[in-house]
Amino acid sequence: MNVDAESRTGDGKWGLLDVIRDSDGVVMVTACWFHPILHDSDTAEGLPMSLGLNFAKDIFFLNLEVESDLANVIEALKDNKVRHNYFGSLVNECKQTSSHFNHVVFYHIRREANQAAHVLGKLEIDISSNFI
Repeated sequence: MNVDAESRTGDGKWGLLDVIRDSDGVVMVTACWFHPILHDSDTAEGLPMSLGLNFAKDIFFLNLEVESDLANVIEALKDNKVRHNYFGSLVNECKQTSSHFNHVVFYHIRREANQAAHVLGKLEIDISSNFI
């Protein structure tokens, strides 16, 4: 699963996107969520991870390799620090959801390796609606 959060400069709109691929790298599902206002980038980066993990759980995926260019989210998912804010709540929710899978591992990837997600995220902002 690849995770991305994109914003349209200046107007606060966020397109949150997850791309789920099979073990051969073939895209199985993309899911996009439009949010007109998110108050900070940590929330905008943590929310698509939470949405994507719950989506993968709902469609009965059992094994996940999660790739994201959102370094702060991946770092938070790998450490045991407690964060007393909304971002921390999202991280805790992601960790709890992860327990539903047989196997889940989180990888940080370079932004250049996540271009498909960025293109779809920008499309989502232009469409301003949710879709799968």
